[in-house]
Amino acid sequence: MSSGIATIPKANTSTYGVVKLATSNSLYLLADGSLAVTAATQANCKSGDNNSRTVTPAIQHVSVFYGLAKAAGDTTMSSSSNAVGTYTTEAKAAIHTMLGIDPASIAA
Repeated sequence: MSSGIATIPKANTSTYGVVKLATSNSLYLLADGSLAVTAATQANCKSGDNNSRTVTPAIQHVSVFYGLAKAAGDTTMSSSSNAVGTYTTEAKAAIHTMLGIDPASIAA
């Protein structure tokens, strides 16, 4: 404090300031000192095990695709080599059950 005015340093990954940032979390500082987020990758969405990455609009479709299967209790999609948009047979069955849909009632 100087003349009754507190001097608060700019936050960064090693100094407490207004906030302190961890080096591996979703928030980081740009060169100009502004905050930015580290977006989730397709691999983060597929594995569903990273708690610090942000799902951004650019990756939301991937998150929803894998998230729906995971919410239905499926465990096959995280290890599948299927492209986004193609569920495993097991994932489809789990999603149908979760939503109460009879697969026979869906038009091919």
